Order: sequence, then structure tokens, then C-alpha cells
Amino acid sequence: MKKIRIHKFSDSIGLQLFDRYYAYRQAVNAKHKYQSDVIIEYGPPTSDAVNIAFSSMPNRKFCNFDDYDLVFLDNAGEALEISTPYIAECLDKYKNVYFISGAFLDQTHWLDSKNIPFNHNIRLFHDVMVRGFYPQYYERSWTNLTHSHDICYVNGLNRSNRQYFIELLQKNNVDIYIKSALSAGVVEVPDCQFEDLHDQAFRKFVNDCYDTQYHKDSYYSNSIQIGIDQEYGSVFPGYFMINEYYDYKCVVFPETHWVNNQHFTTEKIFKCFVAGTIPWPIAGAKTHAMYNQSGYQTAWNLLPLEHQKFDHEYDHKLRYDKIILAMQWLKQNNHVLTSKIARDITQKNYLKFFTNTLDVATVQKLHSILTTIPKFNDSF
Repeated sequence: MKKIRIHKFSDSIGLQLFDRYYAYRQAVNAKHKYQSDVIIEYGPPTSDAVNIAFSSMPNRKFCNFDDYDLVFLDNAGEALEISTPYIAECLDKYKNVYFISGAFLDQTHWLDSKNIPFNHNIRLFHDVMVRGFYPQYYERSWTNLTHSHDICYVNGLNRSNRQYFIELLQKNNVDIYIKSALSAGVVEVPDCQFEDLHDQAFRKFVNDCYDTQYHKDSYYSNSIQIGIDQEYGSVFPGYFMINEYYDYKCVVFPETHWVNNQHFTTEKIFKCFVAGTIPWPIAGAKTHAMYNQSGYQTAWNLLPLEHQKFDHEYDHKLRYDKIILAMQWLKQNNHVLTSKIARDITQKNYLKFFTNTLDVATVQKLHSILTTIPKFNDSF
């Protein structure tokens, strides 16, 4: 039987990757009474194991990488934008170093082979909607889905790229309701260690457009305690539904991520799936194509081909301009929001969310990396 030993140099939710992998190996061996064919232990390296060093968001060297078969650097399930210069340096320099992030990447992204997608948001939001320990479960049972209006824009923390998009909506008289209440002022878009040249140019441009500064907000401090004596922890406000998802047929929203060739699903789009509204995420190039590859559809699928081209535009400013034109088309042709195609999209998204197995790719990617280690293959 094969043994994996994880030497953890810091704690993180990313360590749940190994719990998932253990369950995956149990499932693979269902005919053998669900006995895993892999032993997983924690501790310093030993000669009889595949040894993995694990650290979350390291800023400097924490061990001798040559002492380990694999080194996993983690960002606690966040988007690709959350990292450190040291992580980027190690991924480029060492063959045995991999990144555990919340992002699913397009195959053309240079980091794709080095990235293990671990998105815990998928299961967390699923839990709050289906488990009776959470108030959202009961709210979902008695909420009426009116969808009496066509399109709205729901903002998050008002980063400079989001403010720029809001101003484009206003400048071009795109007549949609804008809900933006999380923060006052404009917050800087931070550096991303994995930007392409288009990402870098856009970040600098939007940050130069505004007097950005750090604005304290109460988002995390307003988390809701769950269970008697907080037995089930707490849930961020964003994991609760707001009326706009029930009142509008299409909800436009800025994704947490913004760089090109990345797919980072969060509660923002999950709320659309549950409420039966058409989602229109604003993010980097190929966002909608990658959602389609994952089995979900968006407002992009309701557009004529000429207005779908924005999704493959890598220049962010040009893509935003094309999105505005596509949004104007949808406003002028809002009858498509009540079409059979639209109903099929919302129904399939709803069903796909509650039967989702997207994160199976997480353990499959880990397994493919482990099989590159010769001694791991000896017992299979």
C-alpha cells in the first residue's frame, strides 16, 4: 500500500485536499469495502512515503525543497490573484512545486499544469442551501421567485475595475438598476503575481483613474453565527440571498477574479443558479466559455454571435466596451429573457448546481501529479 506523508508548515483550508483525496481512493476501491489503497499521514519526511511539504501563502523559504518529492504552496482556496511573489518565484524555478488555488484555469494558461484547483466555495454554498442547520435552507423554501424586472447590476467591494465598469454603464445610458452598497469610495485593484500583459496594463489604467485608498468595511465583521453556541461556525453576508436575485431575470455582477483565462466560482454566481436568474459575470477573457465547459450557461448564451465575441477579447478595455454593446442589445431585446432558451438555461443551471461534481477535478489533478513520482506507482 502506498503512503503519503504531508509535512505541514502552516495550517490552511487547503489541507482538506488530502481528506478529499482519501475519500476519492475509498470510492475507487468500493468493491473492496471502501478501503483506501493510500495511507495519508502528517509529519516530517520518511523513506517509505511520498513526501509532500505544504505551506500556505509563504513569503520566504521554509524548508529544503530537495528533501521532498513534492512541494505544495496554497492560497486557502482563493482566486489566482491571491498569492505572494515567493510562490510565483518557486513555481517558475522548481519542477516539484505546485500551487493549490481556488482557480480553474484555461488550458492555454501557462500555470495550468502547475495548478491544483481547490474551490471550497462550491461545497460551502451547497451546504448552506441544503442543510437544515443553516437559515438559508428555510428561506429558500418560502421565497417567491417573481423575476418581474429584466436586468440589474449587483456590485461587490468597489474596486477600481468595478467602478470603471459602472461608469461605462452610466456613460452609455445602459438603463439597468445598479446596487452598490458594500463600500464607499474606490478601492485599488491589487497586483496579481500571474498577470499577462493585458492584465497588467488594465490594472495600472484603472488604478490611475481614481483616488484609491483602503476603505474599511464591515463585511467580515457582519458574518452570521450558525448553530447553538456557534456550533457550525459563521457565514459571510455574501452567502445570503438578496431580493435582486429573485426580482430580476438577469443579474450582472463583477466576479471576484478579473485576470484572463481563469474560472473562479463563488457565491455570486451560485445565487443566480439557486434563484433561477440568468447570470452575467464580468471578469477576464474566456470566463463565459469556461462556465460553459463546466456545464453552466450565462447571458452570453442568449446573445447573437456578433455580441459573443467579447469573451475572447484579451484587452480588458476593449472587452468592457464590447460587453456594454452586448448589454445594450439585451436591453433592447429583453424578450429573450423570457424565451424557452432562457428557461432552459435557468433550469439546467439549477439542476447542475445541486448535482455538481466540478470539484472532482481537484482530486483527479492531485492523482495525476502523484503518478509522476515513480515510487507512488509501484503498488498500483
